[in-house]
Amino acid sequence: MGVGTTVTLDEDVYARVQQASRERAQPFKQTLNDLIRAGLHAKPQKTAFRIKSYKMGVFPGLDYNKVEELLEHAEGPLHK
Repeated sequence: MGVGTTVTLDEDVYARVQQASRERAQPFKQTLNDLIRAGLHAKPQKTAFRIKSYKMGVFPGLDYNKVEELLEHAEGPLHK
């Protein structure tokens, strides 16, 4: 037994579900339910998170252990 509800689909999604329904030779409602079930059971694809680093050099006269001094150099005396 189904549950009645209203769902608003984007036009591109509607067109793709319609196409899939034709290809499968099954009703739109059944195709939509099958696609939703498949999406709910799908495992999310994990992509590797990578950080690209760049050598930025060292500025003479700056003490990289003093954060306050670095902020003032980068953002000016009104950085607070």
